[in-house]
Amino acid sequence: MNRWTRWWRKLTGAGHRTSRGWTSVKPDSARKRGGLPAAGGGEASGETDRRMAELVESVQSHLRRQREFQDRVAENLDRIPAALECLEHIRGQLDERRRSEEAMAARLRRSERTLNLLAVLIVVLAVMAAAGWLAMTRTPPPEPAARPSGTAEPSATRPVELFESFEGVTSPLTAEEVEYALDLDRESRSEGP
Repeated sequence: MNRWTRWWRKLTGAGHRTSRGWTSVKPDSARKRGGLPAAGGGEASGETDRRMAELVESVQSHLRRQREFQDRVAENLDRIPAALECLEHIRGQLDERRRSEEAMAARLRRSERTLNLLAVLIVVLAVMAAAGWLAMTRTPPPEPAARPSGTAEPSATRPVELFESFEGVTSPLTAEEVEYALDLDRESRSEGP
């Protein structure tokens, strides 16, 4: 191959002479296009390509994770209004429950006062019933005995009670009437049956 051929190949990039022979394209063109490596650098270029591929894959994975994270953030942002509404509903329920508990506590206090009043009333009624029972079961005091004829007579204007022969009947009498009744009683006893 003459120099004109070599010049033409070099000019058009059809090939380049290396220690291994003619290449199909120029080394610079091969590097720019990501094709064949330059002469003597095949192994190093393959390692570089592998690292570049790993780097590209890592960047793509990172971008993919970032997109997924952004999607999750957007989804959570969409859920915020519903969460706020749920929190407001829960707050309303808590307020209603607190008001219900306060009303129940007030009713319990009123019931406690009513029970205390009933207890006091029951105690008073029990005391009154006990006092009435004691008054009913108490034995009456003994009646004063009739004065003998020799003793001083009571005042003529002072009434006395005389129990007659039948039980449960009393009659207020003056002193003269009492004396007359006693005389009749003595006479009836002296006469005998």
